[in-house]
Amino acid sequence: WAEATPEGFVFSVKAHRTFTHRRKLGASEESLRAFLGRLSPLGDKLGPVLFQLPPKLGPDLGKLSAFLEKLPAGLRYAMEFRDERWLVEEALSLLREKGIAYCIVNAPGLRTLPEVTASFAYVRLHGSESWYSHRYTEEELRTWAEIVRSLDEKVDETFVYFNNDYKGYAVENALTLMALLKGAVCGG
Repeated sequence: WAEATPEGFVFSVKAHRTFTHRRKLGASEESLRAFLGRLSPLGDKLGPVLFQLPPKLGPDLGKLSAFLEKLPAGLRYAMEFRDERWLVEEALSLLREKGIAYCIVNAPGLRTLPEVTASFAYVRLHGSESWYSHRYTEEELRTWAEIVRSLDEKVDETFVYFNNDYKGYAVENALTLMALLKGAVCGG
């Protein structure tokens, strides 16, 4: 894959749910290293590795801290919380200390918190009205363009992903957001 993609292309990888949903952050260091080692063929094209916690996993700062300690240096990581009780300064501070990006989300029932905890920002847009099937309006995307511009002022790089893939909305919305960020979409 790395060889088949153009220069400047970056792969972002979502870690397997074994680490987050089944093991609930209790995975062994060996299993984490084995998984992350399999990403090495991507070389310089490897972007952030996302760990998405399940909605029913409430905050456990000790468990989070122990998990973060197991992550090998040299890679970029992002953490997506699906339970708002994680959105406390103590959890964000743990991410900040380790240079791990808090995943900024837009999804039904979850608060959008444009918080920076690493040298890069990581954004996932699941849909504001419904999970995976919401088609973002131009007005919503203009708001996100402003958020992304604001993030860009604080970080070296910003990664934005659309996870509203039903009916191809993700591609359409990503292209519109890119155009807005380049200033190519005018009007109201």
